[in-house]
Formats: sequence, structure tokens, C-alpha cells
Amino acid sequence: MSSEFQTEKKETEGLLRRALAGEQEAIGLLMEGQMEFLYGVCYRLLLHRDDAEEAVAETLYRAYHRFASFRGDSQFTTWLYRIATNVCLDLLRRRRPVQPLETEDGSPALQLPSSFPSALQQIEKEEERGALQTLLERLTPVSRLVLTLRELQELPYERIAEVMRCSEGTIKSRLNRAKKQAQQVLAKDPELRALLSRQSK
Repeated sequence: MSSEFQTEKKETEGLLRRALAGEQEAIGLLMEGQMEFLYGVCYRLLLHRDDAEEAVAETLYRAYHRFASFRGDSQFTTWLYRIATNVCLDLLRRRRPVQPLETEDGSPALQLPSSFPSALQQIEKEEERGALQTLLERLTPVSRLVLTLRELQELPYERIAEVMRCSEGTIKSRLNRAKKQAQQVLAKDPELRALLSRQSK
């Protein structure tokens, strides 16, 4: 662990202690320090810059005014994840039709590339980023959420369960469903699959 990371962690912990003690300035600084992190989460879920910016603003507003309810029982970032994902899902329900969850329809099984998780994290070229966005747009909101938290944000199952308020078993089931949906999307779009598979080469 780098000394820079340790210093940043100590500063955040210090701000959190002051915020929990009721210091308003510390609460504001704590929220400000999470803006980049929140934007990344919201953008991956909403896939639109304006929507992501709106979601970040709403998340910060809710978090600031509800901070008194945070008791430190979970990690601060987990608490923020929960607020942010709820905000994003509210926006998705309000602005875009929510697709029904996929059912067992006997679609041909297709294995995702073995490097799928790392490919999602390391995409650099604009064309490949566009392919990732296209794939995520074709998933249901719940599948997009669990795939984002697990594969992109690399959260452990325990924390995802806290964010989504369900059991770890349910999270694993939803993740399997999300990957199956992604497999079905890629099976129907070889060009998209080829773009996402470049990272394995």
C-alpha cells in the first residue's frame, strides 16, 4: 500500500470522525472528496453525462441532509453507494422504460471471454469504450448495477449485498443473470463481442 494512499485514507478517516462529531465543515469536505468516485459510479449506471451529473448532485444533497442517520455501522463509501444507486435507479425508472428481467428462454449458451472482468476495467480506446456502453445499455438496470459494482468497482459480495439490501446469495444469482444477459447480447452482435474481446489479445 503506497504512502500516498495511506495518507489519503488517514485524512478521510479524520474527516469522518469530525463529521460524526457534528462538524458541518467536515461533512461538506467529506462529501466533496467523494465527487469523482460518485460520478464514476453514476456514469456507469446511467451511461449519460448529464444524468450522471444530476445523480451526483442529488446523491450529495441526500447524503448531506441524511448524514445524521449514518452511525458508522458500515463503511462510509458503502453508505454512499446505497444512496447513489437508489438515485440512479429512480432516474432510470422515471426517464427510461425498465426492461423486464430475462427469463430462461433456451438461448444458446455462449461463454464470455475469460478476461471479461479485466477487459471492462482496462478499456482505453474510444471505440471499445463505446462498445462497453452499448453492452451495458442493453442490460436491465438491476443487471447493469450488479455488474458495475462487482466487475467494474470490484466490490466484494458482502458490500454489494449491503448496498442492494439483500443476501449474498441473491447477489451471486443476480450477477449470474447479468452475465447471461451479456452473453445473449454478445451472441446476437458478433461485432460488439469482437470489440470487447480485443483486451484479451
